[in-house]
Amino acid sequence: MAIGNCGFRYRGEDVSITISCGIALFDEGDTVEMVFDRAERGPLPGQGTAPQPLSAGG
Repeated sequence: MAIGNCGFRYRGEDVSITISCGIALFDEGDTVEMVFDRAERGPLPGQGTAPQPLSAGG
């Protein structure tokens, strides 16, 4: 089941949930700071990437 199709409720009201994640690979010689910087510089929503559905539970 995609997370977007899961029902989330707070105090009896339906709420929408969005998730944004930065992903980067370690290259030889990288520091943790370099990898985090690459992950943070990745495309933001609406900058040419389509949302990817995530599955809950497998």
